[in-house]
Amino acid sequence: DNNSENIYQIEEHCPIVHLIKTKLEDDSYIYLATEKKDDIKKSTEEEDEKYEEDVSLEVNYIPKFKTICSLNVTIREIESDSNCYFRALSDQISGSQEGYIILRILILDFISDNREVFESCIDHEYFSSWEDFIYKMRQGGTFADAIVVVGSAMLLRRQIIIHQHEQRPVLFKSLFSISNSNQIHLVYDSKNLHYSSLLSGDDNKLSIDESECICA
Repeated sequence: DNNSENIYQIEEHCPIVHLIKTKLEDDSYIYLATEKKDDIKKSTEEEDEKYEEDVSLEVNYIPKFKTICSLNVTIREIESDSNCYFRALSDQISGSQEGYIILRILILDFISDNREVFESCIDHEYFSSWEDFIYKMRQGGTFADAIVVVGSAMLLRRQIIIHQHEQRPVLFKSLFSISNSNQIHLVYDSKNLHYSSLLSGDDNKLSIDESECICA
């Protein structure tokens, strides 16, 4: 992977923190923490019941999902709090949802700095002006739109593939010429307005040819 690498950092309160170093459009880097296997707390009875409910929903949902492409896939469910796009993006990069806050900040900074590229695309039914768009999109809990997805692909220099049930995947890509070997794959549930993270069903790295996709 040319855009990210694993890093282990020593911290006072946590002996080893596993980080993912990810390269951005301007050749700078961000560091997103991944989940730690030893960071497990004892659950309460209420949490156990909630977990069982979540698993039940996940099991019922996954078999219904079918992507029209050559991939063998499974879904990792993402917390539903209106930050799901950024959470799913973080999960694809680092294996953890917890980088969603910094990703929203960085992506909106990038979009704001490139106003001439994005301003003509904002939806004036929902946003009164460019400034209104940037302000609202910076707020936690605001749903990401297509502009944010395009901005993400450009900033991260990675192809982003959005899958929906029984539809051809939609490809969002950077303006730069990049390989399709480092793709980000997300699932969008249009009924529930929710993004999830798509994983390989056979431990292979997810990668599909552009010919299998609809280009956004």
